[in-house]
Amino acid sequence: MQEPATQICAVHQELIASVAASRQNDTLSEATTALIEQYHNDGWVKLAHVLNTWLNGAEPDLALLDEEDQEIIRGIEHATRHPEWLDSLPEKAREEAAQGIAQLIFAATWGDHSALDVLSNMREAAQDAGVEQSAAHAFVAIVEGERDAKSIEHQYSKADPLLVHLVIERLKILESE
Repeated sequence: MQEPATQICAVHQELIASVAASRQNDTLSEATTALIEQYHNDGWVKLAHVLNTWLNGAEPDLALLDEEDQEIIRGIEHATRHPEWLDSLPEKAREEAAQGIAQLIFAATWGDHSALDVLSNMREAAQDAGVEQSAAHAFVAIVEGERDAKSIEHQYSKADPLLVHLVIERLKILESE
């Protein structure tokens, strides 16, 4: 069976870990109940319903769920069988993101208008949210030619330094091919 979507599972890692632990122990913890309730309150009503029925013995009805919710269920199933997978999840997610971003930056440096639009939209979204010196700002700087990770780390304090380093590393590989 293929691993579930890393990026989605990394975002929902706390829920996945909690529900997987409850399934492994055959006991529903207060923390798991609270997390599911929080998801319900945040608008994840169908997912919360499926999780509650699943933890009460029914098989999860994936037909009720959208693609992201289905990946969360797959993540829980995978984490139940392979709990060690959760430990590597943030690193895998960062590496996958770095590869995708490096490819996007590479395309943008070669004048791909859609890649430029995506990066510009990312930066605008960060600005609209009131976030300056973000990773999106750093990625635009990389498109514009900045390749020194330390300089970017200093200039864009809200960017994840490890992600920036990985993006630059992957970009250098793409540029050398």
